[in-house]
Amino acid sequence: MKKIILSSMFLALSFNVSGYANNDKVINQQSNNLEISTKEAQKAFSKKTHVFIDVREKDEYDSGHIKGIKLIPMSQVDSESLKLDKSKKYITVCRAGVRSKAAAEKMKKLGLNVVSMSGGLNEWAEKGYPVNK
Repeated sequence: MKKIILSSMFLALSFNVSGYANNDKVINQQSNNLEISTKEAQKAFSKKTHVFIDVREKDEYDSGHIKGIKLIPMSQVDSESLKLDKSKKYITVCRAGVRSKAAAEKMKKLGLNVVSMSGGLNEWAEKGYPVNK
């Protein structure tokens, strides 16, 4: 009888642990769907598969940005996103990846196919990818 009870408890514990792991995996997959690495972004940039959008302020953009990137400051993301082509893919960029993720969340709610570049322009430059100054 003790074996049956212990086996049942182990089975229940295993199910709960795997259930939590699966939930964490789903949560991570959802957040990962909103972000891509700088390496993945650089590949998209090279292949021209996405339109890059810088969500920093103009003075930040003027101090250095990815060549050819479109500027839509965070304060204008709501209104300017409505003008974007929903058939295109977008990557948002900021200094460190925080504002760009928030912008991507807003844009996704408007029906755009968008991801944020994690690490931002800081990581982009650290990896030696080109920055216009």
